[in-house]
Amino acid sequence: MSLDLDSILPAMITAARIPLNEAWRTVGPFAEIQLANIATRIESLGEEVALGEIEPSDALILLDIEKQAAISLLAALEGIGKVTAETAINNALDAVANIVNKSVGFVLL
Repeated sequence: MSLDLDSILPAMITAARIPLNEAWRTVGPFAEIQLANIATRIESLGEEVALGEIEPSDALILLDIEKQAAISLLAALEGIGKVTAETAINNALDAVANIVNKSVGFVLL
């Protein structure tokens, strides 16, 4: 798998900043950590599928768990509702979906 986390993480962060708007000053550091965790998880899931350790359907479930954890953490922060947190994470994943899906060889995002 040739997924470059250094190239997808900035795109994810840029996309997540849009719905967070003014709250980015407060939640930005937390969002960046969560997005880095998601990016790392995407990489490991792609590798696990490629090695036959898990099925693509399992990867989707495991990624959803990571995504929901990030949404919950952001939503718990002052001034950020669940819808805004979910929009931010979804924007981040949408921004890199084509690159990730092509890299892992199946539709993960």
